[in-house]
Amino acid sequence: MPCVTTVFSWLRKYPEFLKQYETAKEESADLHAEDILDIADDGSNDWMEVNDKDNVGYRANGEHIQRSRLRVDARKWVASKLKPKKYGDKVQTELTGADGKDLIPEAPPITEIARRLAFLLTAGTKDTNE
Repeated sequence: MPCVTTVFSWLRKYPEFLKQYETAKEESADLHAEDILDIADDGSNDWMEVNDKDNVGYRANGEHIQRSRLRVDARKWVASKLKPKKYGDKVQTELTGADGKDLIPEAPPITEIARRLAFLLTAGTKDTNE
């Protein structure tokens, strides 16, 4: 395998290599999703045998459980960045004013615009004639 600096150099130098790299990175999101299922389904080491004379049996291995949660969360985050349409959070934004009304009011009819414009033009000529 080439070293990382060589790969980044090729990305800048060869457009076809860049295209293939981008495709491979995007497709790796699906691999991360598969890893998430494997990690979540693996319950080995979730319980530890306790051989203490006061507490015999098993107890939850909190460190292992937290590490598994972290591994899942990291893969979810990476997958959401590599393939946001498939694995990202769906965000829908609606911009409305008070009571759900449009933020931009409807434009007045063209006749009202013409009337206002005529008023402004005539008001401007009165100032210049005086």
